[in-house]
Amino acid sequence: MFRDQLNEDRIRSINRVHREMKIYFPEYKEALGKVDGAFSLELLKKAPFPEELTELGEDGIKQIWHEDKLRGRGYSRAGEI
Repeated sequence: MFRDQLNEDRIRSINRVHREMKIYFPEYKEALGKVDGAFSLELLKKAPFPEELTELGEDGIKQIWHEDKLRGRGYSRAGEI
């Protein structure tokens, strides 16, 4: 019963994050795909607002991912963001 309650709380929290992202930053999901993926979470830690991501630019975004040792196809999406 406790496990079910924790799972419901987790799903509720994830849905809140998705809702807030749709309201304040709707293009984010299109650019990165998952809001709760590793690449996405690192960006949100360093630059949580659209203006900050714009200031970073493509090279700044790639630098954040490089510093956190993230590898994969996310690098190609840096320009889209």
